[in-house]
Amino acid sequence: KLIFNILLINNKKPVCKKITATYQLNNGVLGGPLETEFSYQTEDSTELNINIEQIGVRKIEITSVKDVSTAELFSLCQSIEKLLMLFEGRFVPLKSMCFSDSDKFTDADLIEAGTWYKDRRLSCYESSDFSMYNHNKIIYYNKVINEKLLKDWIELDKELDLASNVIFYGLSKNFATFDIKCIFLIELAEAFIDLIKERKGLFSSLKPGARGTTLKMCLDMLITKYGSLVFEEEIQSKKDYLQIFVKSRNRIMHIKRHQGKDYLDRLESILYTMKFFNLYRIIIFETLGIDEGFYLDNLKLSIAKWNEWEEVLEKFLNRID
Repeated sequence: KLIFNILLINNKKPVCKKITATYQLNNGVLGGPLETEFSYQTEDSTELNINIEQIGVRKIEITSVKDVSTAELFSLCQSIEKLLMLFEGRFVPLKSMCFSDSDKFTDADLIEAGTWYKDRRLSCYESSDFSMYNHNKIIYYNKVINEKLLKDWIELDKELDLASNVIFYGLSKNFATFDIKCIFLIELAEAFIDLIKERKGLFSSLKPGARGTTLKMCLDMLITKYGSLVFEEEIQSKKDYLQIFVKSRNRIMHIKRHQGKDYLDRLESILYTMKFFNLYRIIIFETLGIDEGFYLDNLKLSIAKWNEWEEVLEKFLNRID
């Protein structure tokens, strides 16, 4: 029974002590073996145990000593998935989700619950082909994840609100065309300026959305502070690449006749979707207190791969002023 998108079984919210989610690539296998285990205390002081293991496939298992809402277990599992996606640049496809061990609900009830949640997952959890490249992975989860990091991420995810969703949808398979994905990620610069102002007290002169603060100014500040590696080639070119980003964003504000021609094409949009994703990853990791030693070398390799991809960057810089 569904009331306002809440699952009820026998007119009650289902509860249990365990959720097990299994993930597997559609083509290929995940590396391993990797495993990490840590305790996690919920807001009502319920002690959970979280285990994430990977040998070809990945399994996330969350257990409790007492019954917990399936909705809460499912939400926590998805928070872990999103954090892992930031580490790896992709969501690994979910193959199965099972709830088990309940004092109040039968195995059949819990099978129904697992199917219900799996069928209602948002489309952002299905990553695009270009985000599935192995070189997008820059952090091994078992090196950094723990209770504090997960709680900090959940808090940050809530603070980012829709901006967080835009990141995940920007790299998803079934959301919009490449140019629209990139436009939304370019627009996110203003949200990240707000975040950094709140968290670090920087960029006090910028007021996104107010007169006197342009998108180009926000992009310039973010890239100067956090994107010197990601946009190194662009910066060294001395070209006005920021204006191309702004004109690309402006396409959604004008009909075709008034859009001009200086905006990102299809392949350029893919390239800069990934570049802006990497820029925002750096900001998120720094905000979460993840030392760059865990990812800097891998990030450099990933950026080098994208800079060489299909000669898109070289052609882009050659065509702009």
